[in-house]
Amino acid sequence: MKKSELGKVLYKTLTLKNLVKKEPERDTIECIYKEVSLQVCLDKDFINRTENIVVSEVKSSSTFLKTKAGISLGDDKLKIIATYDGYTIYEMPEYENNGTVKSKNKSTILLHGEENGNVIIFYLTDN
Repeated sequence: MKKSELGKVLYKTLTLKNLVKKEPERDTIECIYKEVSLQVCLDKDFINRTENIVVSEVKSSSTFLKTKAGISLGDDKLKIIATYDGYTIYEMPEYENNGTVKSKNKSTILLHGEENGNVIIFYLTDN
C-alpha cells in the first residue's frame, strides 16, 4: 500500500520526518484503524525499485488484529503452522544476553506469502 492510499484509509495527512532526509530512514506512525491501535512503518519501495513510499510493516499488540486466515495475538505456533500449511514458513529461535544464549521460550515465525515480498512475522513467547 502506498503512503497516499494509507492517508485516505486513515482520513489524515501523513507527515514524515525520516524519509525526507538526505539519507532516508523508515518512518513509523501510530494510528487507530477500526478501533485497533497500530504502528505502521513506511519505507521506500525497495522491492519494486521505485521512489514510492509504501507500508513496509504493521505492528500491534491488539487481539482484534487478525490475519486474513484468522490468526490473532495469543494463537500458538501449531495453529499458525496448521493454518498456513503449504506456505513457506521459517521458524527461528530468539537469542538473549546480547545474542549469546538461545531463548527457551521465545521464537519468531516468518510466513512468506504467495506474492513477491509479502511476509508476516509472528513473535512468539511461550509458543
